[in-house]
Amino acid sequence: MEPTIIETEDRLADFRQQVKDEADNRPRMSEGAKAKLRYINERDRLNAEADARLVRSFNGRPWSLEQLVNLFAKSFGGAQPTPRRRAIKAMYRLARGARVCHIADVSFLGELLSDEVEMPMSRFLARYPLPEDEMVISTNNPVKSESVKKAKVVLCASGAKCLWAKRGKPAPVTRRSKYCTPVCQKSDAARQRRQKVTSPVPDMQEALAAPA
Repeated sequence: MEPTIIETEDRLADFRQQVKDEADNRPRMSEGAKAKLRYINERDRLNAEADARLVRSFNGRPWSLEQLVNLFAKSFGGAQPTPRRRAIKAMYRLARGARVCHIADVSFLGELLSDEVEMPMSRFLARYPLPEDEMVISTNNPVKSESVKKAKVVLCASGAKCLWAKRGKPAPVTRRSKYCTPVCQKSDAARQRRQKVTSPVPDMQEALAAPA
């Protein structure tokens, strides 16, 4: 007995024909558009290679604060004309493990908040203290937070008598000195001289109490 072939209606025939017609009538890219696309792809490739070279040049070498200041002044001017503060903030972040994967990341690390442009330098350095040697190396390797040493903040040697103390806490030192400002240093020196003049002889009581 021969098998019986039952023909069924192709309900998707119209849909298949519509897809075929759309594919045949799809607009093709012109030669000019293809050339423009090739140019854009080549430009992006060259820019990526140049960015990678700059990142390799930046990473793996020590940077001093003055070198970063010059870098921000010459290459990352932007709308914030404060290259020293931007360099300080970038060095602070790099010292704490910030990574530079694209050369534009350097500029991003130094972006200032609205209140940081005009704040006193002493407050700015208290917020972003520099490393003791004012040097930093960007390695582009992730750094664990517990392995990053916190920069030491040196306070004014005047202590609570500091002229710029706030709530009894002396101001941070912003230069290579024990004092926050030369005025505070002179004030503390004058105060020490007055104490030497007005203080009694240390062993005077012992001398009076000693038997004749």
